[in-house]
Amino acid sequence: MSTVPNAIRERDYFRVDTELPLRIKPVREEERARLEGSILQREPVDVEGLDPQLALWLDRIESKIDNLIVHLGLDFDGVRPTRPVAVTLSGGGISVPSPPAESGHSLHLVDFELPGSPARSVRALGEVVANRKTAEGNPAIALRFTAITAEDRDAIVRFTLDVERSRVRSRAERRDT
Repeated sequence: MSTVPNAIRERDYFRVDTELPLRIKPVREEERARLEGSILQREPVDVEGLDPQLALWLDRIESKIDNLIVHLGLDFDGVRPTRPVAVTLSGGGISVPSPPAESGHSLHLVDFELPGSPARSVRALGEVVANRKTAEGNPAIALRFTAITAEDRDAIVRFTLDVERSRVRSRAERRDT
């Protein structure tokens, strides 16, 4: 008989604490089917044949337009998040700070950006599985992804492993010096 608690034994993905540009929006249960379909039907952008410098330039323009939309206070689906938020991230879900007004909703649409070159925008639908408090005592919610593409989940898994690998390497270097 194992002495490992069920909550730890049943985790499928590694998790890391990090900061990511994030947008979170509570959604009604009636919107679930439409959003799941929209998220899961997302076609990868094919940039084959496009000059990489042009693709990078277009990405920067899109980022600037998104920043302007956020600055103006407009709310459009698909706008790239701009404000980094402290989160706990894994391939299975995300824990995020939650204003009290959002704590009553069971579904949330999350858009965040994984760092990289280029950065990868991720959109997922998450279901609240726990209400928590941050280390500072502020409210937070833990979401389990219920709709996310396999490619986005794989990108999250790679990101979390890269973050942990970097932290382990950094600790080893400090210990060696």
